[in-house]
Amino acid sequence: MPDFFEGGEGLARDLDAGETVVIPAAGHLAPREQPAAFCTLLLEFVRRLP
Repeated sequence: MPDFFEGGEGLARDLDAGETVVIPAAGHLAPREQPAAFCTLLLEFVRRLP
């Protein structure tokens, strides 16, 4: 749904610390629907933080 993409992109831009990522076969509850993919992305993000 376009609303989610626009909201995510705006939030990433405003916080200047994130990015928009689409996890295939996951909806609004990505951590529950695709936990391995979500954890991988989360750990990669945290490792890039100063």
